Amino acid sequence: RSGPISPTDARFYVCEVVQGLSTLHAANIIYRDLSPSNILIDHMGHVVLSNFCNAALFSATKAMPPSATMEYLAPEILLGWTHDFAVDCWSFGVLLHFLLTGTVSSLPPIYDYYQNLTAS
Repeated sequence: RSGPISPTDARFYVCEVVQGLSTLHAANIIYRDLSPSNILIDHMGHVVLSNFCNAALFSATKAMPPSATMEYLAPEILLGWTHDFAVDCWSFGVLLHFLLTGTVSSLPPIYDYYQNLTAS
């Protein structure tokens, strides 16, 4: 599906995503790839997080595979800095904006910097 969803539906899905992230974080897991393409809806209408290939146990994690959805990645991941559960919060904010507007907000300048680094 594309485009924004109703605020009522967004509220329901957002709560389910938060519950999923909370469960992962309680198990000391950083998801690191929260994006619409990794959120499935099951036959009962509930959220299922998928694609755990970028997830990692929290232990001053640095390396990030290039397969993650860039528009949703926190700057510290792109820069290769040590990161923690806050990167999932960043992605959640981008996801929330997408759910309510149907668009991904303009990327911060750090993404241009990252593109220039990877191009050279």
